[in-house]
Amino acid sequence: MINLYKLDKSKHKLKNINYDNEDVYSYILPSRKSFHVEGEEIENIILYDKKLGHPFVSRVVNHKFNKLINELMDLLLSDEDDDGDIYKICLDRVEKFRLMIKIKYRHFLKKKELEAMGKKLKLIQKEAENRLISINDKKISKSTSKGK
Repeated sequence: MINLYKLDKSKHKLKNINYDNEDVYSYILPSRKSFHVEGEEIENIILYDKKLGHPFVSRVVNHKFNKLINELMDLLLSDEDDDGDIYKICLDRVEKFRLMIKIKYRHFLKKKELEAMGKKLKLIQKEAENRLISINDKKISKSTSKGK
């Protein structure tokens, strides 16, 4: 049986709670050591409260987002691509990140944070799409000019 606890700030104690009839979203805290609560050893801490989970999730997502932006900018700035494969990779990574946020972290992030990340990702996605279209247009114009 899994016990769920909620932190009571006024008494600085954990209260046992029950989430039977609600949609419950959780975030598993990465921890390297175990904790002791009410005489039981706890190895995995799962956060169900949005207020408690927001700082943890926000830090993890911002780290992943910044890493993704740096990788995408490096890919977009490299001019070695004649086939458009780099731009396809960029589009795939943007979509993969959006799905990860939607599935894992959306419930713990604030709307403003999601919108800010979405705007930056849309700009990069739009740039990759434009470059991919221009490469395809060049291929088409080369193939039609050779045939004449």
